[in-house]
Amino acid sequence: FFCTNEPMNSAGVKAHKYQVSFFVDKVRIAIKNSCKISVVWKLNKCETKPVDMNTTAGIASINQGLVRGTKIMFNATTNKYEDKIGHLRVRMANDEKSRMAGQIELNLAKYLNSGTTEKTELLPLDKCPDKNATLSFKIKFEKLGEYSSE
Repeated sequence: FFCTNEPMNSAGVKAHKYQVSFFVDKVRIAIKNSCKISVVWKLNKCETKPVDMNTTAGIASINQGLVRGTKIMFNATTNKYEDKIGHLRVRMANDEKSRMAGQIELNLAKYLNSGTTEKTELLPLDKCPDKNATLSFKIKFEKLGEYSSE
């Protein structure tokens, strides 16, 4: 999961290795036709198994985890993690096609800079025709080590 080369950055910047875990609870979205819903973590290209959409309730109960290692840069001069943007995308599929139904953009550094290593979120989906659509999940960070760029 990790690049084995040491990063080439300015002095005082270190790459910290984290295991980032998402437990995806459910997707709430108004969809009229039956389909399967999955959630994709674009940053690390992993995806939940597709589940049936309950079109009557407007809920897809995902109840699955996405776990991957990632590198997040820490700047010792500012004492902050540098931005690390990732996306959770909701994919809907039927027998004929698959398409993105919405997404959430996350800055992983924001959680770490606030001292948060575990948080439950309920966030609205962007780029979604249903303006009330949401994704609920729990995010957890576990530090595995660091590389020094010096």
